Amino acid sequence: MANLCCYELYARGTKEGIEKFHQMLSHKKKPYVVNSMYCSDLYAGELRDNGDGTYSQSFSSATRWSVAGAMLDEARDSEEYCTLQTAAKLAGVALELYSEESGCCFAEHVEINPDGEYTIETRPFYFFDGEDIAAEIGPDPDKEKVAEYILNHVQEIGTKDELESLLDMEAVTGFLESEGYIAIGGFDGNSSSPFVLE
Repeated sequence: MANLCCYELYARGTKEGIEKFHQMLSHKKKPYVVNSMYCSDLYAGELRDNGDGTYSQSFSSATRWSVAGAMLDEARDSEEYCTLQTAAKLAGVALELYSEESGCCFAEHVEINPDGEYTIETRPFYFFDGEDIAAEIGPDPDKEKVAEYILNHVQEIGTKDELESLLDMEAVTGFLESEGYIAIGGFDGNSSSPFVLE
């Protein structure tokens, strides 16, 4: 079974264009966006009037492995299914998407214009569950132990000084109190990046 890659997608265009894209993404109108809801429902935010003749709407779901491999591969275009960039072009909408795949430790940021042209950037993304940290280093660990735990699990970061530049140590204290989670890396648009506690 493929790993889940969660994504948040933001669409902007005419009201009709957004509605058409929504139907393609939710598999209600062909061509369907390929792999747009892998083992997951599609959640759609409210359609918003931007006051400038355009509308916007947010969507979230999951795909398999990565957005690049599952939703942008042009070999997947057919009469029944299409890529995100083809859907953007058919609906005349601009898209911005953020994804996270914590199992393989990466995040993606994709921008697609209404002509179907896109850019993609990938960055490392690491997710640490509070219960996993507590199980390994004990209850009520200090900030130094948490930083050491993370450094030992994320070799790409390098030194402890580099790790501390990524981690907000006040947030680590909040983590110790709430036993939520720590996410490092990714993009500012991601729901849990670069550092968020729940």
